[in-house]
Amino acid sequence: MIQVLQKFSTQQEDTRMYLSALFYFIDYLLRVPKDLSRQLKDDIIPYMGKEVVQKMQAEKTNPSQTLEEIFAELRQEGREKGREEGRKDTLKHVVQELIREDYSNEQIMKITKLDLEDVKELRRALEK
Repeated sequence: MIQVLQKFSTQQEDTRMYLSALFYFIDYLLRVPKDLSRQLKDDIIPYMGKEVVQKMQAEKTNPSQTLEEIFAELRQEGREKGREEGRKDTLKHVVQELIREDYSNEQIMKITKLDLEDVKELRRALEK
């Protein structure tokens, strides 16, 4: 990295983009420990200047996601979707039991906070 900094001017847009991509690779794909990341930053400041390093850090505030982050987000979405489906199934079973116990649509709506159409639909499904 120091050789790249010595060879190219940090004022060139292509060089800044290349270095940003390189920092992204180091920070997000290699998972460099924080103390080594700090040491790297301290080592390159003399070659780049604080302003350039700060600008690169500012550009990194919204980096592309790593595969690990994408998979973690998908797993979380899957868990949330599963929980929501579980709640819907539970509510459906509760409504079906209330229907079997001869509760009126209005009583079921009050207990479950469902609207009338949903209660009627569940009642029709149970009668089939």
